[in-house]
Amino acid sequence: MPILRKPKALKLGDQVRIVSPASVIKPEQLERSIGILESEGYTVSHGKHIFDDHAYLAGSDKDRADDLMSAFEDPDVNGVFCARGGYGCARLLPFLDFDCMAESGKMLIGFSDVTILHLALN
Repeated sequence: MPILRKPKALKLGDQVRIVSPASVIKPEQLERSIGILESEGYTVSHGKHIFDDHAYLAGSDKDRADDLMSAFEDPDVNGVFCARGGYGCARLLPFLDFDCMAESGKMLIGFSDVTILHLALN
């Protein structure tokens, strides 16, 4: 019987990383999100490719997947926020190591197209 892993709860002072596994986010939208998360007591970083613009996506499939994996592999990051939904997450599946992501115990927070990533992790 498979084991369903429960992610670790976030605590004040934890570092969270914002990535864009799907659609592009504007700098002012990111700044507003960072402000909200910091006001809640988190330290915030963001993915290297978060502002890349590859048609309507936030970079190439490989670059978006690399940002996501980097967040899960970074021992200083405690939770992963997806900047927005939109189309594109399913295209990342071949590039992701779901065992590594699940074993990290980190929350993946997002909606819309990000649901495919939640399903793959579970």
